[in-house]
Amino acid sequence: MFRLISLNRLIKSTVFRNTVFSLFEMGIPAILMLITTPYLLSNLGASNYGLWSLSLAFLGLAGAADIGLGAATVKFVAEYKEKKDTKKLSEVITISLMLAVILGILFSLAIYFLLPSIVKAFFYNEISHEQILAVLQISLLV
Repeated sequence: MFRLISLNRLIKSTVFRNTVFSLFEMGIPAILMLITTPYLLSNLGASNYGLWSLSLAFLGLAGAADIGLGAATVKFVAEYKEKKDTKKLSEVITISLMLAVILGILFSLAIYFLLPSIVKAFFYNEISHEQILAVLQISLLV
């Protein structure tokens, strides 16, 4: 039913390579955060470290605006590249790029204009609302 494959063949397989790359993609940022957190916390202080964490969360949220566009683009680019259909390949890349830019702009504008309300509703510590607002607006530009 199941065949054992050789280690050499496993290492050459696409699934294995993709798995390794995914582990690096997820593992390296996690390790870097573990290493840099004590340094950032001691140099920024608890309140400013909280702002740093919040801006990273907003950047992660902005990544959610992708709504699967990246994965769909990769799928169709691979498909049309395999078929050597340059016309369809060009269309997919152009449409994906346009959609990504439009979604990014819409998401950034929505968050930018909602930020004052978000800051007033959730933050009431020693950091001024203006400082929190400035950090989050800058993180949206990134």
